[in-house]
Amino acid sequence: MADITGKEQSLSNPFLLDRLKEGDRNVFTLLFNEYYSGLVIYADYYLHDLEQSEDIVQSVFISLWENKHTLKSASFRFFLVNSVKNSCIDLIRKEETRNKYNLRQVNREADYEPDFWTEAELKKMIESAIEKLPPKCREIFILSRYKNLKSREIADKLNLSPRTVETQIAHALKVLREDLKDYLFQLFFFF
Repeated sequence: MADITGKEQSLSNPFLLDRLKEGDRNVFTLLFNEYYSGLVIYADYYLHDLEQSEDIVQSVFISLWENKHTLKSASFRFFLVNSVKNSCIDLIRKEETRNKYNLRQVNREADYEPDFWTEAELKKMIESAIEKLPPKCREIFILSRYKNLKSREIADKLNLSPRTVETQIAHALKVLREDLKDYLFQLFFFF
């Protein structure tokens, strides 16, 4: 009853769709043999990578087989071409996102890449930062960190309350952290 005059018409035949839905492997093989190489060329147009193009087309055919029961149209060519195109676009987007992420990571690491200084240079930077402290704060900090005196001992020696000594040490550490923030990474390993 059907007058089929061309190959595309024969591959769009609703009869073939029904047979594919029933799990007819011969119909699937017919579609694969007819469209595979052209779809690979089509995918390669987008991806410029023959191996990825073949993988995409194979995935589309696997999807066709796995979803054969849900197909609504007998235009296999339309379904396959659109599926390959969409898969290529998805892959390109994923790669662009991955590349953007990698570029951001490289830039972030470059922004935070620490400078490495010699021990003498670090000591000089620390001494310079300590010299910027107010005189009493500097004296208390030096007694605490370099003379290893406890807050009570410093308070007794300078005739101050232990609370004042602790406040001055906390202030000195805050100022030094701010002044030396660009070198904290290396200072961590230095001390």
